[in-house]
Amino acid sequence: MNAPRAPEEADREVDTEDDAVRITGATLTGLAVEPGARKVRLRDSVLVDADLSNVHARFAALRRVELRRCRLVGLELVEGEVEDVLFSEGTLMLGSLGHARLHRVRFEAMNLREASFVGADLRHVEFVDCALEGADFRDARCTKVVIRGSTLAGVVGITSLKGVAMPADDLVASATTLAAALGIELES
Repeated sequence: MNAPRAPEEADREVDTEDDAVRITGATLTGLAVEPGARKVRLRDSVLVDADLSNVHARFAALRRVELRRCRLVGLELVEGEVEDVLFSEGTLMLGSLGHARLHRVRFEAMNLREASFVGADLRHVEFVDCALEGADFRDARCTKVVIRGSTLAGVVGITSLKGVAMPADDLVASATTLAAALGIELES
């Protein structure tokens, strides 16, 4: 994952007019975005303790961004472009990245309960120490995806995770869920 570059003074821009949010080359703490924002563009920025809950930003673009300890409950980035992004220590519970393109993205210590990745294109994506219960991966395409420190218990569309890499301990902890998804019955 490429880290946000240090912005030149002239590159810094925070524009929240009308229904658009455009942030370029900024480090922001405590930003709150109204749910009515429809156009979201984040580039070369770090957001800490921000609140983007219930923002419906179809076709959003996030590039070289860090979102630390952010509240993203119900955030919709449907059909968005998410590239070189770190989501850490926050919540994206009930959020949607459905049909989005996620490349070189890391989710670290995130609450992703009931988040939707339906039809998403996941390439070089890591889920590390995340809560994935109820997360929906139906029809997702996974290339070089790693799930570490998390179990697959309660994940929807588990067969779409074909090709995902997991440490042995996590795989063993997820064995019952994987067996059920494959129609394998446990014998007593």
